[in-house]
Amino acid sequence: LGLRFRTVGWGCIAVLVVTGVANLGFRGWLRLDADAPMLQAAFWGTGMGRALAAKLAAVAVMLAASAVHDFSTGPRAGR
Repeated sequence: LGLRFRTVGWGCIAVLVVTGVANLGFRGWLRLDADAPMLQAAFWGTGMGRALAAKLAAVAVMLAASAVHDFSTGPRAGR
């Protein structure tokens, strides 16, 4: 069951990341020019910037915890 759920879980994480990046693009925050809000230090001091930073940190923690569980802890527990 765990191996089957791993595929579904990682698929859901991929959808989360893709839709998050798309939402940043739709808001105009993900441009690569010098006027892009995310590339300016003042943006990260705003409420939106802090919320985005917290969400990015939560996604990073989720990715790390999922990877450790799925590829290290889980297989060892199964053995």
